[in-house]
Amino acid sequence: MPCPRLVATQRPCWRSPLLAALATWVWAFVLPAGGGGGAANGGFTAGHVMIGLALVCTCLIGLQHLRQIQNT
Repeated sequence: MPCPRLVATQRPCWRSPLLAALATWVWAFVLPAGGGGGAANGGFTAGHVMIGLALVCTCLIGLQHLRQIQNT
């Protein structure tokens, strides 16, 4: 029995987290480069915090994808 295809309403569920993770990664590298405004030390610290958030977000997306693959 072939695997059922995704319903059109299920596809946007992947777009939001992926776009959020991509935006977080971009912002994480813009902040330490001095593009976020404010003090240099603040941008450095905020950039590393954003890198941590981007890592967590990306890992959660990967785990959700693996779980979906195992359920099929």
